[in-house]
Amino acid sequence: MCIHTVKESLYDRFQTDCMNSLKDYPVLRSFILFKNDFRLENYLLCVRDFRIRKCIAQFRLSSHNLAIETGRHVKPKLPVELRLCKFCNLNVLEDECHHLLVCPRFLDQRIKLLCSIISINEKILEGDVHTVFKNVMACKDDTIIFNLGVYLKKCFKIRKCS
Repeated sequence: MCIHTVKESLYDRFQTDCMNSLKDYPVLRSFILFKNDFRLENYLLCVRDFRIRKCIAQFRLSSHNLAIETGRHVKPKLPVELRLCKFCNLNVLEDECHHLLVCPRFLDQRIKLLCSIISINEKILEGDVHTVFKNVMACKDDTIIFNLGVYLKKCFKIRKCS
């Protein structure tokens, strides 16, 4: 019993330290919004298509070509507030939340994604845009995860061709 308690305590401490250390990495600013536990993510198991799984992973980990990231890699580094979306006229920061839920350029693809979410669990879409972003990205439903991946794959393809 004592060994089990010590192991559990060490694991909890390790998990807390890992989750807290994520805050030290600006590149993971959106990841910490929806990653709230230390475990294998469902999308890694339920999405069989490697290309779709890769799109989800890249989006979750900010390994993509949205302006929020590409602006970090230019010399001199582009200030965050100037990393604007080039795919719409809203003159706003192009981050993961904008790309997933706001940018008018991807409205047709987004409607399909949101309709699939509504048919499964419409409560995911309740709240402001940041709450909805967090809910969608933290969702554990296999169908929603797969549809998110399809959405991301299509949108990244559109971005590449534009």
